[in-house]
Amino acid sequence: MIGISVINLFDLTPSYTIKERLPFAYGLGVGLISFQMLIYSLFKIQWTSLGLVLPWMILIFVSIKRKKLLMPKKSFFSFPKGFRNKLLIAGIFLTVIFVIFEALLRPLSAWDGWANWFIGGKAFFLAKGIDINYINYANNSTQPLIHLLLAFSFTMLGKVDDHATLLLFTSFYISLIGMIFIAVRKLFSTRLALLFTFLFATLENVIRHSGRYDVGHADLPLGYIFFSSALLLSLFIKEKSSKVFILYNVFLLIGALTKSEGLAFYAISQIVAIIYLIKEKKWRYFPFLLISLIPLAGWELFNIIFHLPTNPFLTKHINLTRVPLVAFKMSMEFFDINRWNFLWICFIFSFIFLAIRKKLSVITLLCILQLGVYFFIYLSTPIDPAVHIAGSFDRLLLHLTPFAIYTIAFVISLKPKIE
Repeated sequence: MIGISVINLFDLTPSYTIKERLPFAYGLGVGLISFQMLIYSLFKIQWTSLGLVLPWMILIFVSIKRKKLLMPKKSFFSFPKGFRNKLLIAGIFLTVIFVIFEALLRPLSAWDGWANWFIGGKAFFLAKGIDINYINYANNSTQPLIHLLLAFSFTMLGKVDDHATLLLFTSFYISLIGMIFIAVRKLFSTRLALLFTFLFATLENVIRHSGRYDVGHADLPLGYIFFSSALLLSLFIKEKSSKVFILYNVFLLIGALTKSEGLAFYAISQIVAIIYLIKEKKWRYFPFLLISLIPLAGWELFNIIFHLPTNPFLTKHINLTRVPLVAFKMSMEFFDINRWNFLWICFIFSFIFLAIRKKLSVITLLCILQLGVYFFIYLSTPIDPAVHIAGSFDRLLLHLTPFAIYTIAFVISLKPKIE
């Protein structure tokens, strides 16, 4: 409700209908609540359920009062006709039910989940604010947003409950399903949009991180935020809307405060945006870049002032002798059909096709640039790159899985006789 209230109240995506805005609502709500908790901590305001919820209840009330949350007179969701469409919808629905059931069935088991994100959320919850002592003691160099989200959940529940909180991660999966459908539906027919959505929803690695053994990692949420940001940048380039550009910067900030990989994506996306603004001489949009830059710089300054730990995998030394090994090991993951089906194989051919035709979309460009960042990380990692890639690259690819789905769909949409 928080996210959709803000989007509708300020009309942040003017050309989108309510149902097209909904997939963005969850991530925006998560981000806004996290920013609120950061501000409370900065001003030494203890977190309480009433103190956190009351401002948003007022905003939702204002949205309703101004008739910004009323449902449209026509049907909110028109069920697609045709047996094949209904079959695909049934497949997506059953997969989502299975993922929710899996999330509720077993306790938190992902190592990075309970040893990093959840323990940080518990520390913040018990301290009723950002606990600097915990961060330094645990040598925790991760960004704060997931910790804050979990602490918010525990505060609302009045207790620590890992099991119930896992559904927060499943909600990113559901939102991402809706977002992929809406993005691909703008390229071609409902049937093909449903097919691509089904293919994404049933990917083995996506399901693992949405509700099975790897739920609790921050990688699926980061994939959702990356794709949201990319779609909004693409929409801004198309429509030149300042409201869309504002929302794009907010999502970039959310991603930068989720994981350190989000900082790289922030830099890449803003460089692409700035190049576009300069090329098109859209000078009036430059001040909007400060919406994300100032809070992010403030958080980094906070880290410096309190001497908080830095990411141990970020080093300045790039070992070029590792290039063949890193390229080989990364390519092995692309061809892991058990984990990814033929997704990344199709993506590689799609990228080559678009590059030859000079039809790269901004979404595909951001995906390739982010992959380049991961390549350089493995060149500079202080541990054996083969071990590092084996233990992490499948999760890094999860950040870009929606981009791969969209790129393949985009290539197919260029063929004139495809429905």
